[in-house]
Amino acid sequence: MKKVIVTTTINAPTEAIQLYDRMPDWELVVVGDSATPKYRLRNGTFISWREQQERYPDLCELIGPGSVARGRMIGFIEAANRNAVIVASIDDDCIPKENWGKRVYVGQPRLMVDRGPDQLVTDPYYPFVRGKFWHRGFPWRHQGISQFSINQCLRRQVVPLLQEDLCDGEADVDAIFRVGGGSNELRVPHGYETPFAPARFCPVNTQSIFILGRVLQHHFGNIPFIGRADDIWAGYLFQKRFPGRTVYGQITNTHSQHRSHISVMRDFRDELFSYEHTADFLAYLDVHSIEDTMARFLPRKSIEAIRLYRSYF
Repeated sequence: MKKVIVTTTINAPTEAIQLYDRMPDWELVVVGDSATPKYRLRNGTFISWREQQERYPDLCELIGPGSVARGRMIGFIEAANRNAVIVASIDDDCIPKENWGKRVYVGQPRLMVDRGPDQLVTDPYYPFVRGKFWHRGFPWRHQGISQFSINQCLRRQVVPLLQEDLCDGEADVDAIFRVGGGSNELRVPHGYETPFAPARFCPVNTQSIFILGRVLQHHFGNIPFIGRADDIWAGYLFQKRFPGRTVYGQITNTHSQHRSHISVMRDFRDELFSYEHTADFLAYLDVHSIEDTMARFLPRKSIEAIRLYRSYF
């Protein structure tokens, strides 16, 4: 079974990349940009900005050289071209633990816990932190609604298409928590059951996920021109098409970010779009089509980028 790891980078190979590059059952594809220094992998493939311009001139011209969104889209296309059955999307600062990739549930029927259909959106961090912080992209307007314990939920048979594994260290939270200087360390207490699969919308990122290869064209990676709503909204659109098919797994990597104050403030500014629009976006998406929702909420250039991305499948 072909399995491909995809990431983007502006850095030289990090400790995490070196570990992923040594995994015998996976093929690593790293997509750079114009700022990425000289890059060398032992086993994997690095795709330079020059090579991307040759293979994907339309995406490169539209999105530009310095975008994670362009790199992630190209990485997913490259994985599809390699006939990947399972695609892992990671960030180059997410260090894999020994159990990374050992329990991948996508494509396999399994009985999973389920919060049930009574709420529009679920915060996957809530059972572990009780509202002290929340997953990036979970709308503020819905705080206090996700009062649940995953050990007290219904169970249903699921064939997952998308899986997010959790990270210890610094969880992927809204930048407002980093600006405030509070703790955002995620720990899963003993006794909590994973995996779990919310029935409706739930935020997922692209820093530690697995996707079934045959549905890659329906996940738009990181949608450009909407700031740090990019991967979150791509996940929500995917869940509209495939409701209840997203699952959350175990903690399988450590996310270690050493962000400067300038970097944290840049993230905060890039998340303002999400803070302002995500609740309305989800409410509209819940009752309207994907196409109508994109037309209402996404910039034209974002929609064009999605169109170009899908044209490669």
